[in-house]
Amino acid sequence: YIFSRRFVLLLIWINLFMKGGGKMLRFIIGTNEEARRKVLYEHIAKEKSAYLIVPEQFSFESEKLLYDLKNKKKEKKIMAIKIMVDPGHYAGYNKSNVVPAYCEGDRMWILSQYFIEELKAYGFEVGCTKSSINNYPKNNGSDYAYGRGYMAKGYDIFISLHSNACGTESVDRAVVISPMSATGRDLATKLGASVKNTMGVGSYQMLQRDYNTGAYYYDQKARAGKDYYGVIRGAVAAGAKTGIIIEHGFHTNKKCAT
Repeated sequence: YIFSRRFVLLLIWINLFMKGGGKMLRFIIGTNEEARRKVLYEHIAKEKSAYLIVPEQFSFESEKLLYDLKNKKKEKKIMAIKIMVDPGHYAGYNKSNVVPAYCEGDRMWILSQYFIEELKAYGFEVGCTKSSINNYPKNNGSDYAYGRGYMAKGYDIFISLHSNACGTESVDRAVVISPMSATGRDLATKLGASVKNTMGVGSYQMLQRDYNTGAYYYDQKARAGKDYYGVIRGAVAAGAKTGIIIEHGFHTNKKCAT
């Protein structure tokens, strides 16, 4: 144990006083267990010695710890990264044509709840754009997508959860869409690789899309232009460091939808 100087001097003084009477003061860390206390008391009575019993919940380090806490320099508080999660669409929206039981809106809501739980377990501060599967914000007039993205105001990262669709059943990949500015592209790439491995899809694709021209870009380079997708536009306008859409696979692919 680490003793403070004042505490050590007190113990030495008590010992010297006890020696003068022919006795030695002994020090014991106490315990709250009744059986052990009984043995201890019997031992004290047998030896007829003087003991100083310190409660178990008291640590000799406590005085030093309090001193350190009182005198240490104030450290900069590390704030948790704040993430806004957006479960795409609503109940009954985007049913699979190859697996009738699959519906994008329903599955993304379920996925979001697991996702949020895991993020919180890792210490992130997490919000959700919906309080229930059909509860959508209505900001910027009728632009629901922009309104959902704008809910990232005050958050660092916006992530919108989706599954994709196309006319070719064999297409089997995840798609991760990031802003035209390419902010958060490293995170987006890592998410793409993680989703591919977790979902077991054939590959993953990185994507940006320009609102004015409709052009697709796959190189993740920063470029001028307005983001095509409303949720990303909203997140960027709200001041989030990045807005990302994750298409976890194609629900028009039977293996993926199953």
